[in-house]
Amino acid sequence: MVRRRTDEWGTDYAAQFIIGLREMHRIGLFLYDTHDPKSRQETLDLIRLLIREAAAEGYGEYRTHNALMDDVMSTYNWGDGALLKFHERVKDALDPRGVIAPGKSGIWPERFRGQSH
Repeated sequence: MVRRRTDEWGTDYAAQFIIGLREMHRIGLFLYDTHDPKSRQETLDLIRLLIREAAAEGYGEYRTHNALMDDVMSTYNWGDGALLKFHERVKDALDPRGVIAPGKSGIWPERFRGQSH
């Protein structure tokens, strides 16, 4: 799936597979010119597409760049967003001012929810 998309987008494909006792992780590495805003945006668009497509096939992302955490969290939407609602409730109870790592893993404190990030 990733190889097909990177070919379509005309970008390099780099991946690592890490196999443990009961799991396998595919680590994607997307190279782009950090000084070129167009290159950066195209890479973000590609990764966002891959996140959605992987979720549609039943795969979940377990780790991502901060800029993509909201995208990943949005794919864990079973039970009418039960997981995110649970995390938000815990976040608000333990950090009522919302100062500890706001937005980490797509979990925003109440004062930032619903805003564009």
